[in-house]
Amino acid sequence: MLDPGYQAPPKRWNSQAKVLVSILTVHLPFFWWLNGYAWGISIAVISYYLLHKKAHKDINWAKRQQFSI
Repeated sequence: MLDPGYQAPPKRWNSQAKVLVSILTVHLPFFWWLNGYAWGISIAVISYYLLHKKAHKDINWAKRQQFSI
């Protein structure tokens, strides 16, 4: 589904920006105690957002992918 909210970077305070900031903010204290865990979560959240954004922008690309959870 083509979503106009994913056409531009999250410069505005929309739902995509809120989710990214909230997840990364919740895991911010872990950078002090569990550095590897915090980096892993941060990288996973950012890569999920980028893949999700690409899937919304390019529907044919998303249909060809075989994501397994």
